[in-house]
Amino acid sequence: MANSPRELTEGSSSKEKSTLTKVLALAAAVQRPDLVISYLLGIVKIQDTMHREDKIGGAPMKTVTISLPESLKSFVERQVATKDYGNVSEYFRTLLREARAREEDARLEALLVEGLASGEEIPLTKEFWRELKSEATGIARKHRARKKL
Repeated sequence: MANSPRELTEGSSSKEKSTLTKVLALAAAVQRPDLVISYLLGIVKIQDTMHREDKIGGAPMKTVTISLPESLKSFVERQVATKDYGNVSEYFRTLLREARAREEDARLEALLVEGLASGEEIPLTKEFWRELKSEATGIARKHRARKKL
């Protein structure tokens, strides 16, 4: 059994480690840890889907055409040239992933506020932490197993 968030996230990407560590750290402040666990399960599912969609040879990419004024087009071209993006599409995919991550973070914050405002107190006993750690370990284990597929 893992003893720390670092052990729980072993083999995960930095974003996944950050998310799991944040969830475990914030669980102490939440009076409804079931919401946190539910959120975490949703993130694992979303990230798994994201990774499958992003892989070359995975789900087919769809083409989207956008119109930009010259100033924005120049800005995008500078970003691609100076920030190690392979092409414009890669730059926009990165922007979209970051926007999706911000939405996920906002959703987590809303769930945390809802849990804090619910008034239902859960005693933070050693048993509570053992159960939370066990659930998080199981989620991380399942996620790592899916990543290997």
